[in-house]
Amino acid sequence: MTRRALTVEADQSVAAAAVVMCEGGANRVPVIDQEHHVVGILTRDDVIAAVARAHERAGGRDDASLHPRMTQD
Repeated sequence: MTRRALTVEADQSVAAAAVVMCEGGANRVPVIDQEHHVVGILTRDDVIAAVARAHERAGGRDDASLHPRMTQD
């Protein structure tokens, strides 16, 4: 292995982990603890599910709505 593997730390936020995944072009990344032991795998599906749950808890309100970006020309 010639490059460092993409990982996220167990105490990182979902948003921070999503940034790592997007910037690295990864669909899944190992989750590591403070001793750098793998404690799980985070997938894009996990990130999407977390966003959906947060949206439901907020009563359907969303500060980062896609609607303004989806206008017709």
